[in-house]
Amino acid sequence: MILPRANVLNSLKSAKFDWHPETVRRFCGDENYYIPTEKDVVNEVVRYLAYMRESELSYQLGRYDCNAFALLVHGWATLQAWKDDAARPPWPLGHMFAGFNMAEYKMTGHALNVCLVRTAENKLVWMWIEPQTGQVGPAETCGWGHIWSVEI
Repeated sequence: MILPRANVLNSLKSAKFDWHPETVRRFCGDENYYIPTEKDVVNEVVRYLAYMRESELSYQLGRYDCNAFALLVHGWATLQAWKDDAARPPWPLGHMFAGFNMAEYKMTGHALNVCLVRTAENKLVWMWIEPQTGQVGPAETCGWGHIWSVEI
């Protein structure tokens, strides 16, 4: 299933994340997106995260922390479209920032990944992915505070 940017963005806006009430920014950079199955995303991302851990990429505050993990997963997912089939658009998998205190510029939040998937029942659902642990869940269970920025 391929969806145009406008459909993906509209779906993202209605996702049941805890959106920041004033300063949320949502951005989709590609024209079209291939919507993967939930199973494909979970299997492939978990495999990639296991590879990262085996490569001894570990958490280092201020150097290799949550935003680095989230950006690596986002980049990896983009590369899969080119590697697997040059004609296939990328997955709508990106990164998001949650829980930061933007008024005081305090770095107290977290960076995660987010992806639009097709369930076994063929419903479209937004999922969050914790890039440091491989934990995944539907939008409404993301407990990291207000989401203020998403880039797909």
